[in-house]
Amino acid sequence: MQNHFDITHPLTADVRVPAGRIEVRVHDESGTTVRVDGARADDVAIEFEDRPSGDRLIVEYRGKKLFGWLSVGADLTVTMDVPAGTSLDVSTGSADLEVKGTVAELSYRSGSGDLRFDDVSASVVAKTASGDVNGEEIGGDLRFHGASGDLSVGRVSGSTACRTASGDVSIGRTEGDTNLATVSGDVTVSVLADGKTTIRGVSGDVEVGIIEGADVYLDLSSTSGDVTCDLEAASRSTMDGDVRLVLEAATVSGDVRVRKVTGLRQA
Repeated sequence: MQNHFDITHPLTADVRVPAGRIEVRVHDESGTTVRVDGARADDVAIEFEDRPSGDRLIVEYRGKKLFGWLSVGADLTVTMDVPAGTSLDVSTGSADLEVKGTVAELSYRSGSGDLRFDDVSASVVAKTASGDVNGEEIGGDLRFHGASGDLSVGRVSGSTACRTASGDVSIGRTEGDTNLATVSGDVTVSVLADGKTTIRGVSGDVEVGIIEGADVYLDLSSTSGDVTCDLEAASRSTMDGDVRLVLEAATVSGDVRVRKVTGLRQA
C-alpha cells in the first residue's frame, strides 16, 4: 500500500504502529510518500490533516490488537519520504525507527524498539524500555528516559537530561547544561564544552573529557570507587569569579575519571 501527497513544505508526521520497522527519508523532491508493507498493511490508515497549527500526516495501525500491542504487525514496514524540516512523533511497542537526513524535531516512545537518526535541528525526546538510541547531531535539547537501553549521541548543542537504570550513556560533545543519572550504567562524555554538568551514578563508571586550558570547577566523589583527574590544578581558586564549566560527578561504587582533551579549542 502506497500513498502520495503533493506536500512540499515541512509538516508533522504522527506514526503509531505496534511493531516492525519504520524508515524516514528526508528528500528534496516534490511530494510526500508513505508506503506500508506487511501482512497487516491494510490495517494501517494513512491520512493527511490540514490544521491551523500546521499540516499533519497520520500513519496509524487500526486493526485488531489480539493479545496486545506487541503481538501483531511484526512484519510491518513503513517507509516515508518527507520534505526537509519535517517533525516526527512516533509511538510504538517494538518497531525500530531509522531517520535519514535532517528533521526539525523528533519524539520517539517505544518499549523495545531501537532509534537511529542523523541530524535533528531542534529537540529530541526519547523514552524506551530496552531499546537503544543512536544519533549524530542534535541542534537543540535532548531528553532521554530509559531502563536497560543504551544512549549514544555525537553532539548536543542545547541542554541534556538523561535518566536510565542499567543502560550506558555516551555523548561525544555537550554544549549546554547537562544532567545525567544512572544506576548501573556507565556514563561517558568525550568533550564537555560548556555549561554545568551533573552526573549521578551508583555502580557505573563515569568518564568525562575537559578541553585543555578550560576554566572549570570540579566536584568529584565516589564512596568506594577510584577518582582520578588528569587536569592540572589552577594556581588560584576557580571559585574566584565566574567559571565557564562546572562538573559535579558522584557515584557509590563506580570509578570517576576526568581526562584532559588536547588538540581542541573552546568554541
